[in-house]
Amino acid sequence: MITSLETQTRHTTESTPHKLDLSGSEKRRVNDIKDACATLVDDFQEFSCLVENYLTEVPSRSSDTDRSDCDRFLNWLESRSEMNDEQRDLIVDQQSRHAVEFIALQKRIAHQRFLRLLNEGGPFDKNSAKHLSESVHINPVHVWATFETQALLDGLTRVPAAVLFYSTEEEVLTVVVDSQATSLLKSLEHGSHKLRTLIRQTPKADRESMLETIEQLVNLKIVAVG
Repeated sequence: MITSLETQTRHTTESTPHKLDLSGSEKRRVNDIKDACATLVDDFQEFSCLVENYLTEVPSRSSDTDRSDCDRFLNWLESRSEMNDEQRDLIVDQQSRHAVEFIALQKRIAHQRFLRLLNEGGPFDKNSAKHLSESVHINPVHVWATFETQALLDGLTRVPAAVLFYSTEEEVLTVVVDSQATSLLKSLEHGSHKLRTLIRQTPKADRESMLETIEQLVNLKIVAVG
């Protein structure tokens, strides 16, 4: 089973932080981190205090960008002993989204090629023989992560859960993938495969579910067939 995850709204009121005497550049740095890590602001009490503590412990670098400073902040935050497992999952979620956005820039041409193949290929029909000679390709812009808690899951998914973050034309999406889908996707990371080859390599008892998995993955824009 492949389960799409929707953004869940959590309501945590941020306490009024203590105020450091920040310079103009430090204030900009605080605001940049808050903007880049916006999804965490409501999930951590006294988030502003955490950012200000980070500023006092980790000096800025001349080569910093808004994103690199935020990524370093996330690593700093993850290393703090008082973070609980649910908060660490929230940090992993943010880190993974940033990683996908970075990979999208690095693999822009390959991603455009994948999306074009996806759009030209149309729906995948698991019962159609026309696909047998076609190849199955994985979305090149993706990262794997593991959620250890139910903080971002549906309450029914068993943990730890393998999670795939990936990019479509406009957004970063997240799915929980089962062992069969994980095995297929890990194989495709080494290169595309003819559908005929994938069927031949799959035990007969599992072929129907494998084709259903591919159908799901195409619909979710995780793989393309063509």
